[in-house]
Amino acid sequence: MFIGGVDIRIVQELIGHNLPETTAIYTHITDKMKKDVKSPLDNLDI
Repeated sequence: MFIGGVDIRIVQELIGHNLPETTAIYTHITDKMKKDVKSPLDNLDI
């Protein structure tokens, strides 16, 4: 998982959280972010 392009584990260490779940509380997904993600299922050759 990335926050602003930075691996969440780096952010976790920088702000002193013991668990990545604590850091993940501060991540937010917008509708635009969801819309811009290409589904990996689109790459299936079926």
